[in-house]
Amino acid sequence: MENLIKKILNIENIAQNIINEAEAEEKNIEDKLVDEIKQLEEDIIKKQNRKIEQLKERELNEARLEADKNNENINSKLQDMESISNTNMQRWINEVVTSIIER
Repeated sequence: MENLIKKILNIENIAQNIINEAEAEEKNIEDKLVDEIKQLEEDIIKKQNRKIEQLKERELNEARLEADKNNENINSKLQDMESISNTNMQRWINEVVTSIIER
């Protein structure tokens, strides 16, 4: 009988050790999963930030190109106006002087 009780206690100790090891393994797996999830979240955030930067850079480049195009257009119109002004300046002066004299 005493031998049977020792065997039962021994089995109980073995079972308790197995349970403790299983709980420790479960905790270890949970910790690894939490770390993997955190790493995945960080990777996703980094990819999103890179994508945002790429989009911002593309938008800035498009805006710069549009601004350059507008500046070229404005400069062209200014040159046209200056050319018209230079061509007609003497005639305009004569018209103004004639208008004043005729009063």
